[in-house]
Amino acid sequence: LSKFLLGAIRDVRKNELDVDRATVISQLADKYTKNEMMRCVKAKLLEQADSIDVKAELNKQLLQKT
Repeated sequence: LSKFLLGAIRDVRKNELDVDRATVISQLADKYTKNEMMRCVKAKLLEQADSIDVKAELNKQLLQKT
C-alpha cells in the first residue's frame, strides 16, 4: 500500500496524475487502513468475549437487587 501511495505522489509531482485522482487514491487508502484497523479491533474484542463467562454474567445480573 505504501509503495502504491508513494508512486501516486511521484506521479502527481511529475504531472502524470491529476490532483483529483490522487485525492481519490488517498481516500481509498484511508478507507482500506480504517477497515484493517477495525478488523484488528474486532478480532481483539472477540478474543476478550471468548474469555467472558456469559452464563455467570447473566446469573449475576438476574440475582442483583434492583
